[in-house]
Amino acid sequence: MKPKRNVTWLLALALVSLIGCQGGKPTGDVMGQLRTLEKNGDFARAQAVIDSLLGAARMDSATRRKLLWDRERLARIRKDYNLSREELLAELRRRVAGFQDPELDQWEREGKLDVRLIDGQKRYLYASVSNLFWRYPEIRARRLPKENRWDAEHSFLALVREARAARAKSAGRFVLPHHFRCTHTVTVHADAVPPGKTVRCWIPFPRAFPFQNDIRLISSDPQVAWLDEPESRARAVYFEKKSEAGKPTVFRVTYEYTAYATVNDLDPDRIRPYDRTRPEYVYYTAERPPHIVFTPAFRQLSRRIVGEATNPLLIARKIFDWIADSLAYSYAPEYSTISNISEWVLERRYGDCGQKALFFMTLCRLNGIPARWQSGWGIRPGHKSIHDWCEIYLEPYGWVPVDPDRGAAANRYTETLTPEEKREVVDFYFGNLDPFRMAANCDHSVPLFPPKRTFRSDDVDFQRAEVEVDGKNVYFDQFDYSLDVEVL
Repeated sequence: MKPKRNVTWLLALALVSLIGCQGGKPTGDVMGQLRTLEKNGDFARAQAVIDSLLGAARMDSATRRKLLWDRERLARIRKDYNLSREELLAELRRRVAGFQDPELDQWEREGKLDVRLIDGQKRYLYASVSNLFWRYPEIRARRLPKENRWDAEHSFLALVREARAARAKSAGRFVLPHHFRCTHTVTVHADAVPPGKTVRCWIPFPRAFPFQNDIRLISSDPQVAWLDEPESRARAVYFEKKSEAGKPTVFRVTYEYTAYATVNDLDPDRIRPYDRTRPEYVYYTAERPPHIVFTPAFRQLSRRIVGEATNPLLIARKIFDWIADSLAYSYAPEYSTISNISEWVLERRYGDCGQKALFFMTLCRLNGIPARWQSGWGIRPGHKSIHDWCEIYLEPYGWVPVDPDRGAAANRYTETLTPEEKREVVDFYFGNLDPFRMAANCDHSVPLFPPKRTFRSDDVDFQRAEVEVDGKNVYFDQFDYSLDVEVL
């Protein structure tokens, strides 16, 4: 191993000396070489180049931060692509009925596997087997153990029907109130941070929305140092706590709130033109690089989906239906490692809930329809998970919820409902929302307060927590998080 490290180090020094920096910034050749090394899977060499530049070159603070981020991103990719071939084979034998080892090579040749070459070894995404089930029906049919989906699917259908029935008896669109008590716990692993240091922690907290109110902080450990305003774009509760040797550092907050189902009666004939001079309209129809960009590929897709439609409600529904018909579900690498999430989905034709939301938002904004992020947790009884969806603005209705992932899931993965029942569920999640949510965010990529001094673990979303200590980020693999929910 020692000669190999020396070769890598010499290569890094040679690159730095040959390409160098100009005006306090690495030249384009250096940055291009780093991209080439990453593309070729030479992560160790790329890291050596970055370390050499950081140690040997004079540069401005922005360039230094960019290089530090490139080094951090490579480390995060390694953690996502953490399965060896042998580990993947063992999981496939356990979870796929009748699996034969040569199928792995076949599926890889067919592009069905999430694989990257990293330092001469093929490494597979942590969720590779689950993604085979989500993306390929013929492999999903071989899944072990077999699932009984009747209860889950029919409970969704019953919820949709209950919400619509309540709306038929109500003068307002917010119905079926549920009062929740939630305890969000973050546990930083013992010795993940040095003892005696101040650990800073941000935990998502319910934001005030028309469908979510009566929000109260019940208790916390330690004492809350800061709680954002109720209508913050990304609402957080902030703590500080000293770490102790050999002990986990635990943060806990308990809160209550009331959430309502949102049920709209949307009529295309009532839609009015936007006031395009309003700052809010301009903000929520603009590109937001890097993840909302009106690329030529998106413009082409938009023309194909939208056709001659001009009514914003009908355009948004066309986009929603295209997603439900065309995009499979797939667990994703961490968002912070993806250069353009919506483009990533467009190229692959699959994505998770947040990726589909950004994809939907991009196409809506491209067509002049205000669209914004919404996220937090889905807390349906028997199933809790972080979840993302979005809203679109329609005159005269205001902000209207759209959950592209729930619509696509009902359309593609429902097994026990009739086609008519399936359509009920799909239709509900365009313009309506169930009450089993904890919504903390109404925008994506929003800075936290007090400002986080280090890189975010998730620089797009805020659902799990963010932690840092002594000028260093504490990444997701160094802490656990949980949300305990009671319906009161």
